[in-house]
Amino acid sequence: MSGPTTDSAWGGGLVNGYRARWRGGDYPASPDGDLLRLYTATPVPGFEQVRTGRYRCLVPAAEVEWFGYVRTVATLRGEPVVLVAERDGRVLVEYLGPAADGPAWWGASRPAEPGVYRVWAVSSELRDVRQERT
Repeated sequence: MSGPTTDSAWGGGLVNGYRARWRGGDYPASPDGDLLRLYTATPVPGFEQVRTGRYRCLVPAAEVEWFGYVRTVATLRGEPVVLVAERDGRVLVEYLGPAADGPAWWGASRPAEPGVYRVWAVSSELRDVRQERT
């Protein structure tokens, strides 16, 4: 599941979480033993409504084409980052590179936790935005 790569401003669409491909569709998913819970916001055959705007289908894990974790990654000023949250045209990114203290241009920001560096950035600064699956 590789999303488009762009060198222009990011247009939104943050994806981070478990996903599954089943019967030609990609769905948010969560494991439940030998089953996967697949979700959608619109009615789909085989899915039951669990609340307004939320439908769920329990599927044996062996029946899906793919199951794994998807995250949205990009580069910010040449540094690799994962997109964590978005709000008001800004994106919270987490540094993925090799520098133990994060990039020097981030300044002396306190880590979110030991070795984890996050910063809010203007979304137009992001480049090479794509979805990676693991």
